[in-house]
Amino acid sequence: MIRRKEVGELIERVLNEAAFTMRQVAELAGVTYTTVRRWKTRTRVPDADSRRRLADAFRKHATRLQELARELEQSVEEDREG
Repeated sequence: MIRRKEVGELIERVLNEAAFTMRQVAELAGVTYTTVRRWKTRTRVPDADSRRRLADAFRKHATRLQELARELEQSVEEDREG
């Protein structure tokens, strides 16, 4: 079972490293802002469905960021060739 401290730390990392707001995390998880705040402050722990929705959403965002990075790299190559 996931511990409150671990979830709170993970939510902190998502907010800081991935530059998501608590409102964005709430939208992605299908919960309220208050719920995310409770996760962050370790008052509550997200259920398995919420964690699964977050994982799926973060995976999609990561994939999209990788696609954008490739497009930027390609534009640099095109500039060099052009």
